[in-house]
Amino acid sequence: VLDLSTNQIGDHGALALSVNKQLARLEKLILRTNLITDDGVEALLRSERLPRLKRLDLRDNRMNVNNERRLSRLADQRGIHFQFWPGAWGS
Repeated sequence: VLDLSTNQIGDHGALALSVNKQLARLEKLILRTNLITDDGVEALLRSERLPRLKRLDLRDNRMNVNNERRLSRLADQRGIHFQFWPGAWGS
């Protein structure tokens, strides 16, 4: 588990995490309240450096509700359960 909540890492931080080789065994990533947009989320969901990631908590970020379905499909393809709005777990 890695919890980086409320660090304001934004999309640049999400991208840095998505290419970090040292996170290969990470199963749960908590990034609440970090100013991450759809671009950062997509980088995390597409990352080949996070092969074991099973849970991604992205509550209180800056994702566009119109992209919810697309991001949910992408997470589902990778077998990642992610929470993007309070109380709502996508798969």
